[in-house]
Amino acid sequence: QAPIQLNKDLLFSRALTSEEFTELDEIRAKLLVRSNEGEIDLKYCRGGLLDIEFSTQVAHLNAQSGTTATQTNEMISELVDISKKWAAEAKNISENYGFLRRLEQAQKLVSLHRGQIIKKSSDEFQQIAELLKRDADSLWQELEGRTQESSRILSQLKAD
Repeated sequence: QAPIQLNKDLLFSRALTSEEFTELDEIRAKLLVRSNEGEIDLKYCRGGLLDIEFSTQVAHLNAQSGTTATQTNEMISELVDISKKWAAEAKNISENYGFLRRLEQAQKLVSLHRGQIIKKSSDEFQQIAELLKRDADSLWQELEGRTQESSRILSQLKAD
């Protein structure tokens, strides 16, 4: 099957204004949610899937990269060559993103419920840990650590 060919002339190519960046930041803030104690929303928590995806896309807009990548890890890899800031943190962000995606997929494999909220004390989380051949407590600590790390890194990248 031939790869999809894109017309690069149609890509967004002008620099964003400070007002547009502010608006994007406000949109991002509205999308993200605070997790309750013992719960993590894989998609909408700070440092979660959406936060990484959104920040990566905004970085490409800021760099006027003209990327045609459609997958987040591809976009992160491209940012290594475009931005020194992203080059320093791309490996961590990419690994954290992959970890969250694996948890999301494991959740889908063990659950009838199709949400993205994981509860530490749930039978579902125990099953996810077993599926991944992990101790539930260490898996939870890693999940918390990776989302916190991604949130910190993304905040630093945005501030620079």
